[in-house]
Amino acid sequence: MDEVRGAIADAAVAPNGIPLELAPLLSPYRQQGHLTLRLERIPDRARLSRGSNNGDRTWSLSLDDLEGLTYLPPDGKDETPTLALRIVRLEADYAATLALLEVPVSRGGVAATGTAKAAPSPSGAAAAGAADRLGEALAAAQASLAAREAELTEARQALARLQASVSAETV
Repeated sequence: MDEVRGAIADAAVAPNGIPLELAPLLSPYRQQGHLTLRLERIPDRARLSRGSNNGDRTWSLSLDDLEGLTYLPPDGKDETPTLALRIVRLEADYAATLALLEVPVSRGGVAATGTAKAAPSPSGAAAAGAADRLGEALAAAQASLAAREAELTEARQALARLQASVSAETV
């Protein structure tokens, strides 16, 4: 019954819809394990024929949603946006973005190749840059701590001298 409803829905939206052929974009990532997808930068009032609307101008898609997927532009708008396709690997205890691809949409259909914008990964250059920044911040914090400890030691010594002079005066 769900297949019949899906076919009816596809037939109803096909005249206005722009086909999205996203499956070819996934081929480099298929060996990465269980994947899920999120289409981002969906214009206001636009929608997709499949998947789940997240309510924040993004749609979540499973691999099963890709067959027959169409982009439905907002009524009265002929804009052809560039969407972002986030490819996410799902593990038991975490999810990791594998790639963020730009997907230009046009009346002729989506381009079969997106422009890869590598998402930061823990082993990539972004992680190395972040580690460098963290190392610099740690060094600065340690220097600040050493300066504060020196000030505290000096204040304690001044207090001890003051206490000694006060007790010498009272004797």
